[in-house]
Amino acid sequence: MLRAFVAFVVFVAAATAAPSPRHEPKTKTHRIQDEIQAWKEGGYPDFLQFADDSGKPVWGVVVGEQPSVRGMFKDGNPFNGDDADYSDEQLGASEDDVKFHVFTKGNNYSSVEGTQVTLDHEDFLAAGWEPALPTKIVIHGFTNSISSPIIQLIKDAYMTHGDYNVVGVDWGVLCPNPLYVTARLNVPFVGKLVGKLMSFLIEQELATADKLHVIGHSLGAHVAGISAKSLNETEGQRPARVTGLDPAWPLFIITPDTDRLSKDDGVLVDVIHSCAGLLGFPTDLGTSDFYPNGGREQPGCGLDLTGVCAHGRSYEYFAESITKGKGYQADFCDSNSDARDGTCKGPSEGCMGDEVQFKEQGSYYLKTDDVAPTKVC
Repeated sequence: MLRAFVAFVVFVAAATAAPSPRHEPKTKTHRIQDEIQAWKEGGYPDFLQFADDSGKPVWGVVVGEQPSVRGMFKDGNPFNGDDADYSDEQLGASEDDVKFHVFTKGNNYSSVEGTQVTLDHEDFLAAGWEPALPTKIVIHGFTNSISSPIIQLIKDAYMTHGDYNVVGVDWGVLCPNPLYVTARLNVPFVGKLVGKLMSFLIEQELATADKLHVIGHSLGAHVAGISAKSLNETEGQRPARVTGLDPAWPLFIITPDTDRLSKDDGVLVDVIHSCAGLLGFPTDLGTSDFYPNGGREQPGCGLDLTGVCAHGRSYEYFAESITKGKGYQADFCDSNSDARDGTCKGPSEGCMGDEVQFKEQGSYYLKTDDVAPTKVC
């Protein structure tokens, strides 16, 4: 993968010399080849690195033809040609590819997999589900699974510092390395299934919308946003909160807010940007957007050219805030660019993390050390 590494070096040098390109989302239905073209026009690399479940950096192919998860696409190829819509069948996806794992204090929550359930009332009760408790739904990103740190760290933090129902969403079969484009195409499908899960919980009186909190990392952040939209369409309700942890930027440059995470998805939508402009979204998506250390280079990551370390900091900061039981103090910014430059004048009216707080919608900046943000709320 020498060519991929060289492409990264060239990209980093270019990004340092000039501001990142800005693209306005299209209002019409867009095609994946349009996203690929926008990515190429932005000067971004054809290959990106992501962390697998063990934390090992692996390459993902962002530009170029790819097979579906189960072989080549059945009818044509979405990377060439004019067809805009490809069905889930054409992508090789099925509902069986998405697994729901329940973690409660009534079962072996310390295990990696917890209790796998179907959309059956008795399955949830047998897993120790408590309808009166708040529900946390955690969704991983590209080349991850139920074993990923995003799910395990956040699940463990909630289980050891409160009483919750936690659901880990495993869609690893549909987002395997190195098929990033295929994973990107599967995001809407998975989002609708998570929306179906939330509808089921409400209809079965296992949860209420005002106690639903959906948390997603990278591609999983957009899955979370689409799931909330789906819930609103079917039930006329929004989850109380949607949290995006460094929402994915690759192949979302021109995606309209109807097809990704956006500020109207939940009653509250908070976002932590830790690798903005490369692996993560560079602009505001929520009702409150936090940019620790400007949202790109993170302390303790060293020479993080590929952004793998910084990308993971978002969920590490979030999990740490659960463990500490406090949010991290952040300064209000006049603009997104001020937040990324670290030139915000305040006041310090924001708190990043599980105990999120903010007085105004917009961008917030804070500094961290190598382990965690320095000022607690």
